[in-house]
Amino acid sequence: MAKPQTVRMLGIACMIGAVFFSANGIWEVLQPSMAENPPGALLDPFHYRILWLVFGLLCTPAFFAGQLGYYFSGASGRNWFGKIIIVLAAIGATLYMLDALSKAVTLHGISLWGLGLPLSQWISTFLLGIAALFAGKVAVWKRVWPVWTGIAPQILFPIYIFVFGWPAHAALATQGLNWVIFGYAVYTEGKDLQAQAV
Repeated sequence: MAKPQTVRMLGIACMIGAVFFSANGIWEVLQPSMAENPPGALLDPFHYRILWLVFGLLCTPAFFAGQLGYYFSGASGRNWFGKIIIVLAAIGATLYMLDALSKAVTLHGISLWGLGLPLSQWISTFLLGIAALFAGKVAVWKRVWPVWTGIAPQILFPIYIFVFGWPAHAALATQGLNWVIFGYAVYTEGKDLQAQAV
């Protein structure tokens, strides 16, 4: 098991990345880099590059840090299933970071986003929560929140698209808040581990 301080630091990293994620979504609402019509047409290349650098090279590693902290805390159990989930999260995060970097450099990307994003931010987080539900080692809200964080985009993004149109950058701010709470769950679990060690 990782040191409680390590778990806390990974939770803090996740929360910081989540704040940047929400801020990036809000910035994109206020100053769009892509047009609604035609969908995805580039309006501001500089802003588009910054958007992908923040999402890919700041937020994605921060979210992976949160997932790693969650696993290290023992919340999801320390079995083969948890290890597979972390490997999937690492693969997804790597693919997402590579695609984001390529989008920031070339403005086009290398089409890994469609695989990296779901693996790193949706599927692996959802599975960590499912594993935690079965393990039953942490408070109920800390078991349920990863499940919600993993499925929230599939529920919230269609609603935002229906209400606000495409692209649904307002939904990014909401999802950033989900990650802040997930990071807080990791952070508090690190504090709980430290209290148990005393």
